[in-house]
Amino acid sequence: MTIGVGYIIRDVQFTIVDEAGTRNNIKSNLELKLDLRLADNQTVIRRILEGFNQPTAGQKRTTIKFTADYRLSRRLAAQFYYDQTKIRNSKRRWPSPPTNGRVELPSDLTSETNPRPIFEA
Repeated sequence: MTIGVGYIIRDVQFTIVDEAGTRNNIKSNLELKLDLRLADNQTVIRRILEGFNQPTAGQKRTTIKFTADYRLSRRLAAQFYYDQTKIRNSKRRWPSPPTNGRVELPSDLTSETNPRPIFEA
């Protein structure tokens, strides 16, 4: 089961000061997204003729993902990303995967504002 929510905060403004002391105002939307996923997996040995079912392994997994996106300019964006997974095994104990977090600055370096399609019909 996955539950996701999102929210946009409109017209968030930041002021950036460059080396010369010039102030540049940036105004864009801040897009927030949160996903919560719950999973309960089981591995079962089945002997159909005897009507025998035996669980042999399984895990309960909880995953939380959060992203915050902000467009700095037409070609540059900033993204904060957080991802955490907790695993509880039913039979054995293995460590949970690590928690991930990062800040990215994805860019679009195309020279045209409306690029032509690669394939035309």
